[in-house]
Amino acid sequence: MAAIRPSFKSTGMVLLFLISLLVWSPPAIAEDIGDPTLLQAQDINATFDPYSESTTVTWRNINDSSDSLLLEELWDVTYHVYRHDQTIDTAALAGLTPFASVDACDEFGAGANAPNCLGTEGRHPGHSVTYQISPGVNGSFHYAIVTEHGDGTLMENLDVNASSLYTPVEEVTTPVRSPYLLQASFIPAESVTRLTWVNYNMLNPVLPIEGDDAYQIHLWRSTNLITRSNGMTMLSTESPIAVLVAGVSSYDVPIPVSTTRTSYYAITYLLPNWTSDGNDYEDVRFLSGNTLEDYVFEDTIPPPPPNNVIATFIADEYNGSGYTTISWSQLLQESGESYLIWMAGVPFDNTNRTDIELIATVQEGFSSYLYIVERGQIGYSYYCVEVVDKHGIHSLTISCANQIYEDTFTPWIAEPTNVAAEYLGGAKTRVTWTDQIGAEGEIYHIWWSNFPVPGSQFNENLSLFWVTSVPDGFGEAIVDVPLGVTRLSSYYFVTSEARYGHLNGTYQYRGLNQNMADSIIEDTLKPDDSRVTEVTMIGTTNQVIIRWVNDAGEDDESYHIYRHAGDPFAAGDGVTSDILVDAGWELIQSDIPTSNATSSVMATTVPIGENISQDAWYAVVVEDVWENVNPTIIAGLGGNALQVTEDTIPPVIVLTIDDQESATLLNGEHRLIITTDEELAGDPILNISSTNGMYYTIGDVPANMLSDNLADPSIGPTYYYDFSVAGTDGHGKLSVRILISDAKYNSIEYNESRWEIDSVAPSISIYTPGQSTESKYMYGSKINVHGSATDDVGIDSLQIKFTYNYRQANQATSPWMNFADSQLTWYDNSVAFTYSISSADFQPGEHRVEIKVIDYGGNERQAGVTFLVDSCHHTVNGTTVCAYELALKPEPEPIIEEVSFSDPPYIFVFGLAGLNVLSFILVLLVMAIAMSRGRSRDDDDDDDDDWMKEFIGTSAEPDMDEIAGAGVTPEAESKSIPEVDEDDDDPFAINVLQRKSRRGKKKDKDPESGRRVVKRKK
Repeated sequence: MAAIRPSFKSTGMVLLFLISLLVWSPPAIAEDIGDPTLLQAQDINATFDPYSESTTVTWRNINDSSDSLLLEELWDVTYHVYRHDQTIDTAALAGLTPFASVDACDEFGAGANAPNCLGTEGRHPGHSVTYQISPGVNGSFHYAIVTEHGDGTLMENLDVNASSLYTPVEEVTTPVRSPYLLQASFIPAESVTRLTWVNYNMLNPVLPIEGDDAYQIHLWRSTNLITRSNGMTMLSTESPIAVLVAGVSSYDVPIPVSTTRTSYYAITYLLPNWTSDGNDYEDVRFLSGNTLEDYVFEDTIPPPPPNNVIATFIADEYNGSGYTTISWSQLLQESGESYLIWMAGVPFDNTNRTDIELIATVQEGFSSYLYIVERGQIGYSYYCVEVVDKHGIHSLTISCANQIYEDTFTPWIAEPTNVAAEYLGGAKTRVTWTDQIGAEGEIYHIWWSNFPVPGSQFNENLSLFWVTSVPDGFGEAIVDVPLGVTRLSSYYFVTSEARYGHLNGTYQYRGLNQNMADSIIEDTLKPDDSRVTEVTMIGTTNQVIIRWVNDAGEDDESYHIYRHAGDPFAAGDGVTSDILVDAGWELIQSDIPTSNATSSVMATTVPIGENISQDAWYAVVVEDVWENVNPTIIAGLGGNALQVTEDTIPPVIVLTIDDQESATLLNGEHRLIITTDEELAGDPILNISSTNGMYYTIGDVPANMLSDNLADPSIGPTYYYDFSVAGTDGHGKLSVRILISDAKYNSIEYNESRWEIDSVAPSISIYTPGQSTESKYMYGSKINVHGSATDDVGIDSLQIKFTYNYRQANQATSPWMNFADSQLTWYDNSVAFTYSISSADFQPGEHRVEIKVIDYGGNERQAGVTFLVDSCHHTVNGTTVCAYELALKPEPEPIIEEVSFSDPPYIFVFGLAGLNVLSFILVLLVMAIAMSRGRSRDDDDDDDDDWMKEFIGTSAEPDMDEIAGAGVTPEAESKSIPEVDEDDDDPFAINVLQRKSRRGKKKDKDPESGRRVVKRKK
């Protein structure tokens, strides 16, 4: 059915009518539903607000005013509001609990006038309650109001549209999209409030954490409780105190200094593009524990330090201990504070140290503390007081008492015993003692003086000079004696410094009662430097020999050998060095002793390792009997150090023969070149031989110097040696032995076998073809080249080439060609070869084939033969005529004879002439008869004509080449080879012989047989 559309005119009239009713109609009073005595709620209505996600339920009291006593009952009536996802009736109410209860009318508010409780306009304003819908709700819900009378009676009649809804309310709320379990704690020591929470994705991972849609974490702070009611206002008027990325679950809020405040914190998510692009969403309902219900007290204002801190020590002589009393003035401006008592053996002004000790914590109300000093303590102590307020904030500064002397160590003496001293030499003195008793962890200080100092005259660095300090447990110390002095009276003292009960503070007793050693003599004057006379390198033994002069001014001294591989004099004046100061000096021999029997010149050897080549300085240092060493090094003759080249590397050579490091040597002259890398002690010694028993030197011979190379210090001289290899030496491996020694006599023998000798060339045998006088190949037949090659070492390559028209003007040569594997047959060091080629590839005449063989040593051998190719055919008289052979025959000498007309030849000619005339007449007669007959010839006539043509000599001459079976001679050959007249017995020939040229042939095909017919020109 089509929809009926109202007209604009009718619609407008209806709207005008409704507007007139709205403007002019007086307000109507709704009629009550149900029995008035039940005091049922009237005009129930429920409206869902999606913005606040809450449903507001409204209703009114009854309007009936006929019974004033009934209206007074409203003062005791209570309305109970219910919500259910099903229709609410008496059965449903049994399992429901009201979410709100409202008094029907307040007697005091109504002025004790019952009509003021009526639900009419101008009387009672009506009732309204709001139900906050839980997140994630999507459904329809019913609301109802039950009236409870003053006597407790419940009226469950629930008339529709009076006290219960007929149509349920559609309620749709957004699921929670915010963090959970926000917690906060103020940390005074760090001046921060630490917030922690559980992110929503830990429970339900649906929120994006990456990209443009990743959620952001907003942190909020307020001085008031942040709830759903004020959350939206907070978001619109304030900014978050921090914006964090997705996944963060804690944050420290910094609290400014001197701050005292209460703070409420909340946390939300900003979800970009949540509903659509550009539409963000932030859940500010605070339904997931993401707002604090209790405030956090943040206090960073520290309390002031206490005043009038005093410490007093009183010794207890009865039990050997003592008491120290620490007192102070309490802070009146603080409450609930506490006082921390700190102690140390050294002064301190803050408590952020590890060398102080907290001895007590005193609460508010006390202003002193009694500290017991245990037995065995002695020294100065320092006491300080720090204040901590009730929030755990410490005072910025502490108050300290003056130092006090505490002694509970008496009657022990705080000194070691059995102190002794011994000069060891080498500017070292050993001081020994026995540790003191009654102390642990003590430090012993060693002092020196040139007289026995009493305790009353102890004056540091005036009467006594501090030398060194060592911890307990050693009982001795090696002290340094100043250099260059001789002290005939030296006194050493040892004092003890220990922690006598303090955490770190120590005390040193300086009474000098039992801690002085007896006097000793100390000598630190260094001896004179020694004199080195020679430093030599001996390469044959890998040793350096050092010689020096024994010092006659010292007795029982010893010597030390030092080596320096660099330049120890570069940094100074270029002449002197110091083994104790300059780096690089290495002690390689020590304590070389002397006695009264030691000679005036001393020597020692120093072994040098293999493969060493360097310049090194060797120095001799003297040490006297007191171990005083003269560390000064003086370079050059007259001093105590000389430089030498340490060389244990034999010379390195490069060996070549004919400028090649390895090759095969053929017969002939050869030159061996020796290139060295350093100067030599003499010429290299050579011995050259081969494994085939040949010797190219007569025993060991010196090499000849080619160049001394003095202009190039980086290399040594160059040597050579010339030798010859004969063609009969055969094959063998060349052995070269070289004995060479450098200038330091480092010798080495080189044995090289990188060359071979191969002086015998391979041999070639060609079996076919033979020489041209022996072998002739007919045109078109196959030419087989067959032969073999042999070598004593081995054949490396085998090649063949042809020379066409050998020794003719049009001679041509092919390139060298390798044999195919199928054309070769190998037998150890020999090979047989076969090569086939058609003679049709050659013109008639002489040609040459050549074979080239190269062995592994590079020896080369060539051999070849000349063969003949000709074109031959048989003549009619049974002879064979070869074109090339005939062309090479010399022309016969002419024979001249005198003849007359009566001689038989002339008579024969005359008779033959008469016969020819008769024959001509006969031919004319036959032709006339034939023409007169006018008929076609049959086959018999043709035979007669052929007979006649043959008779008169007009028939074609027989093809002798075809008769001989020699085939057709090529045109080029027919042109180049002259034809010899076959009729040698012509009786009419004159006695002068001359060569006749071959007459040209015209080739036609027989129309009947298809054969090609050669017609000779007449």
